[in-house]
Amino acid sequence: MLQTGLAIASGEDVVSVANLVVDRAILQNPTPDVAFLLSSLKYDQGLLFDTIKKRLGAVPIFGTTSSLLISNRGADSNSVLLLLMTSKDIEFTISSGKCGTDPAEVARYLASKYLFEKKPVSSDLITCILTGTNKHHSGYKYLQGMSSIFPFIMPVSGGTSLGHFPSENPDDMFIGNQYCGNMLSQDSLALLFIRMLKKEDYAFGFGYETGWEPVTSEFECTRTNGNTVMELDGVPIIDFLKSYLGEDYQEHLLKQRFMLNQTIADGELSKNILRFPMVVDEEKQQIEFWQPDDLAGKKLQLIHCDREDMINGARDAAKKALLALDGKTPELVLVFSCCNRHRHLHSRTDAEIHAIGEVFGPTVPIVGLYCSSEISPMYSHYQEVTDARRPLAGSRQFGCSLAIVSLGSRCPAEKTSDFVSLLTSFNAEDRVEKHIDLSVENQLLTDKLNEYEKIFQNNESALKFIIREQFRASLVVKEKNKELSEAKACGDKLQDVIKQYTPHSVWWKASMSVLAGLYKIPDEEIFATFVFMDVKGFTSYAEAHAPDLVIAELNRIFQPATEMIYKYEGDVDKYIGDCILARFENPSQAMKAAIAIQNFMKQEIAAQSPFLLRIGMNHGRIIMGNVGAGMRRENAMIGDAVNTAQRLEANCTPGGIMVEKATFDMIDPLIVQGLPTKSKAVKLKGKEKDLEVVEIEIPVAG
Repeated sequence: MLQTGLAIASGEDVVSVANLVVDRAILQNPTPDVAFLLSSLKYDQGLLFDTIKKRLGAVPIFGTTSSLLISNRGADSNSVLLLLMTSKDIEFTISSGKCGTDPAEVARYLASKYLFEKKPVSSDLITCILTGTNKHHSGYKYLQGMSSIFPFIMPVSGGTSLGHFPSENPDDMFIGNQYCGNMLSQDSLALLFIRMLKKEDYAFGFGYETGWEPVTSEFECTRTNGNTVMELDGVPIIDFLKSYLGEDYQEHLLKQRFMLNQTIADGELSKNILRFPMVVDEEKQQIEFWQPDDLAGKKLQLIHCDREDMINGARDAAKKALLALDGKTPELVLVFSCCNRHRHLHSRTDAEIHAIGEVFGPTVPIVGLYCSSEISPMYSHYQEVTDARRPLAGSRQFGCSLAIVSLGSRCPAEKTSDFVSLLTSFNAEDRVEKHIDLSVENQLLTDKLNEYEKIFQNNESALKFIIREQFRASLVVKEKNKELSEAKACGDKLQDVIKQYTPHSVWWKASMSVLAGLYKIPDEEIFATFVFMDVKGFTSYAEAHAPDLVIAELNRIFQPATEMIYKYEGDVDKYIGDCILARFENPSQAMKAAIAIQNFMKQEIAAQSPFLLRIGMNHGRIIMGNVGAGMRRENAMIGDAVNTAQRLEANCTPGGIMVEKATFDMIDPLIVQGLPTKSKAVKLKGKEKDLEVVEIEIPVAG
């Protein structure tokens, strides 16, 4: 189990505040193993740290400074927050070092030091909480350094120090201090390794969300140089942004009211990575984005921060972190949120934190800070984060996002304290001691109201451009959809026409091939029954009559014959003058169709015209293959089985059906029962031996 003591204090005298926050925390947890300290830069850091260190004795202290601290009661400025932790089942190790000019190198050194001293293995349940300076604008190098030396993936979460925020000077936000065990430092990296000694009794859960919503579709980075983008979908990026955000696009981007987002996914998991413009060069028509990733071919979309969406994003992150504990009881929640989220949330900053508290409940301590950048895994379950086979394994540095780490156990410590009420009472006590100047308070409220009004006006201005552009785009899309609809209708009609002139089996195979990404029908070997039929006496009729009469008379035969072929599951391969070549899966179905066609000829056609039909039938092996050239092909049937069917038709008595003997033996006897049959041997062209055949006579109907 994890025993905690959480306290917050504020005031003017730094020594009094330091002693007060220790008194309040020690009362809840008198024998801490480690302390997590967060403080406003308002206080003399040297005096604050020395006072707390003296009170805690040998207890190592980990933490950093921030303009805004996070706890169960909400966000606090000008305060000191202290969390004391104790557990015989958890090993806490603090490691720190000066960054200098190479953040990756100090991270590599600290990781190797921990590996040498503690000798962790991949089967350990272990995570690292990171805090450090971001003054080099390269906090992501901390992760690069650690991953280069660690033999396995370890989840890393945390946030970098936040100095004065908001500030006219951007560099002021990177001023800060780090609490590193038994020393206070600036421009340092501090790591808190948390390893479970009874890993079966504990679990970590992680949550990462932004809550920003898209206002455009995705656009591809079509011209780039690393993390510098010149064109989106072939449009110069500056022109693209102006079309949506107007001439003040830089103001909106730099104040991060609107942002360009890259969505990355692994199956159903989808996460946002916000791309910050570091350098906008209008002369060169390009924008350099943070982080230094290669954006060639990547897709970006314009997104907008809505306060309700951001609060829902925090709630979703908390739910995922809780669910990842796999039923274990949450004992501690650490939260790292971007300072720009505080700027956008403004008067509703507390709502983001309360949304997290609603998920975990009032008895679970929530501790964290608004930082200059956040570090988090993208997966929620520990097993997924540490699985090197997964594309989004490990941790990353983000911006304008919120990261959560939850710790749960099978045997939690008994918790009765309502931390929201407890921390609120601490704040109320401190305010009683403090003299409040109403004029100053009123001025602060006025300044906040003016700032929010400005934010609202700027958002309204940008949204006006977006709505206008989307309206124009909708008109273009509507016109394009109309054109596409007309083209599709023409295409469907064309396909219907082509289908009429193509064997159905070939059409089906062509469709399946295209769906599979192939643009050629595969060659294949098949066994089938082939039926060849010819209209006797039609050639002389055609020579003596007009074309329209010839075609009409031929279709009087071919139309019902074709319908019968398809009725009995056959397929017309081709029409050859006054002949039909058809294919069936088996001889029985072929015989049913042949008998039906001959009956039709003798009942419907014979009374009105002198034509008779000869039918030859044979079952055997052929090759279905593509013959011809690229500009004109045919999926042709090649093989002796087809030739034999045609030669049987030529030897057949008009009005009858001639079938090769082996094929006849495959036919269901009930189909030909009662029909006159004659067995004989015929000499076929190209055959050395006579072929045994059966000729079936179809009597004229009474």
